[in-house]
Formats: sequence, structure tokens, C-alpha cells
Amino acid sequence: PRRTRRCSEEEAVVWMARAGMEAGRGPSSSSAIAGALQGASSFALIPYKFMVSWNGVLVLVFRGFPPCVGDLKRGLDATGLLPKENPGSVWPKVSLGCLKDKRRLTPDDLRKLTRLCADFPFPAHGKAFSLVFDRLHLTLYERRSHERVLADTPFALGPYQDTNPSHHTPSKEELKKVDAIFEETQSEEDYWYFASKDGHGETHYRGPCLGSSLIAWLGEGRDHAHAHRGGEADCLQMTTRQIQDFEAAVERELPGLYSFFDQGSLHVTLRGIT
Repeated sequence: PRRTRRCSEEEAVVWMARAGMEAGRGPSSSSAIAGALQGASSFALIPYKFMVSWNGVLVLVFRGFPPCVGDLKRGLDATGLLPKENPGSVWPKVSLGCLKDKRRLTPDDLRKLTRLCADFPFPAHGKAFSLVFDRLHLTLYERRSHERVLADTPFALGPYQDTNPSHHTPSKEELKKVDAIFEETQSEEDYWYFASKDGHGETHYRGPCLGSSLIAWLGEGRDHAHAHRGGEADCLQMTTRQIQDFEAAVERELPGLYSFFDQGSLHVTLRGIT
């Protein structure tokens, strides 16, 4: 489980300022950021596929961000406080594990991983199989993996509206973007260059690093069918099992190659703050 403590919004301002100085940026107030979060809506994400990302990082990809998340991101950008968005948060995913230090994928490794990703599909039922998130978290992390979090400030989101497509249905452009990212990985001969690049190994994710992000904890996702009743998340339970089974299969097929992050640390990054 992740190591964390709760803090007040006032404490978060102080720690965000320190994180800004650590990243070479001046301290700034969180009032504009908090204002951008006010009025933001709860949203749903649809589990889509497992995938080998650049540098061999294994991820769970979602079908795309719904429009209300795009509105939130534009509001955050409008504050003028944030750095340029990292490509890793432009599309919705959960990073599951990374290559151990001084390890690199071979073409055969990539072929095996691509096959394993296909062996663990998710139901293609649209919003009927989705996770609803009704709060976001402003974190100050000590590891990029979020396995060590110094401060975690939750922000409640507005009610989820099943009748409002902007809360759960990605746009055509968003679907095409995620499809293009995934399709790139299917050309194994060409993609191996990117999957085998150095960087983003265990030290990158688990080494000391002070930073701040706006995230959704995967474990807080609620099943779409129970979003209005607060019931247990069948979609979350199945997704969690799929992740565990997928990781176990990777370890059997390629023993000792990967380090997988603690289940309690799994998250979707909506925006880097520092």
C-alpha cells in the first residue's frame, strides 16, 4: 500500500510551493487551481486494453477522457500556473510496472508482451463497463510511482450525470487519439525502437523525486451501475483481477524483468502540477 498522510488545503499550498521551487519554478498560490476544480464534474473512464508503452512501461489504457475532463484541463491551463502538459497525461492510463534497472526489452520480449496484452481483454460494453470517479486528489509525491506520498488533498467533484454524454463518452477525436497510440504498438518491428529505449526504469519511478500531480486513485473508481447508489464496484473488482492476472502472466513469461507498482498506488494522472 502507498504510504501517505492527509493534509489540509492550507498545507497543500505550502507543499506545492516547495515542490515548485524543487522543480525550478517559483512558489504559487493554489487558489486559482482550486477555483478551476470547483464546478468540475464527476466522470467515467472505460478500461480498454493493456499495452506496452515507450521505454517498456506496462500500462492499462482507458478508452479516452470524456469532454468534461477536457474542460477541466483547459481551466487548469488558463490559470497560467502550470508547466506545459506532459505527453503522459494527455491520454488516460494507469502505469502498472516498469523494467528493472539495466534491463532492456529484446524483440522477442516485445512479441511476448504484445501477445500477453491481447490475452487479457476487457468487455466492449462502453459506459456499462466503466469506472466513475467523483473526486480528484492533489498530491505531493516522493516517488513518481506514488508509492510514497507526503500529502494528499481530495477535491470533491460535482454529481455524475448518466444522461450527460460529456461525463462518460469520449469524443470521436479522443477515440482516434487513443486508437492511434495503441495501433502504433502493434507494429512490433517498428515499435521495438521505442519500447526498448533507455529511461523510465525502476530508479525513475521509485527513486527520490518531489513533485505534485492531480490524479484519480484507481481504487476509488465506482462501477457505473452503482454510481448513484454507492455500491461496490464490479468493474473495479474485475479490472483489479485483470491487472493482477496480467502481471502474474508477465512474471511467468519473463521472470525478473519487471517491477510492478503497489496496487494501492495505481492512479490516473490528469495533470502534472509541477
